[in-house]
Amino acid sequence: MAHMRLAGPLPTGAPALPSGIVIGSPAPGDAPALHAAQAGAWGSDLIGVAEESDDELIAEIADQIARGETAYWRVARDGDRIAGQIWARLTEVDGVRIGVIDEVDTSAGYRRRGIASALVREAIGTFAAAGCAEVRLHTDDSDRLGAKSLYRKLGFETLKTHTRWQLPLG
Repeated sequence: MAHMRLAGPLPTGAPALPSGIVIGSPAPGDAPALHAAQAGAWGSDLIGVAEESDDELIAEIADQIARGETAYWRVARDGDRIAGQIWARLTEVDGVRIGVIDEVDTSAGYRRRGIASALVREAIGTFAAAGCAEVRLHTDDSDRLGAKSLYRKLGFETLKTHTRWQLPLG
């Protein structure tokens, strides 16, 4: 895993979007589509949720939306379809506001069209408006899916790398 950071001053401005795509907040009825988009993007790599059923995960997402815990989540829509999503939140460390990006996924058929980049730029702008000094995230250090390269292009730097899971052989 790579722990990455974008330090301030954080850039602002509206991200460029592909034609027909709009970015907004998640709505209460979006939970099934958000889960489906997440599962479609990650497939068998969906770490840490294998013990929960789809219904439980959908209920958890719906609860987070209902409780207002998704103020920094954004959804890219193409009409009534979810094209991508970013799950983000604010935290505070020693009195300093930090934006945290927990997850970014783009639905099949929408990849390589700039949607993930637009979602991350949207989150960065939102964090800047909230007075954050930096944005942090964790991603696959191998860059197997290109996420680390995307974050580097957007100005993120790697703070450290570490092994998330390890199984001794023999």
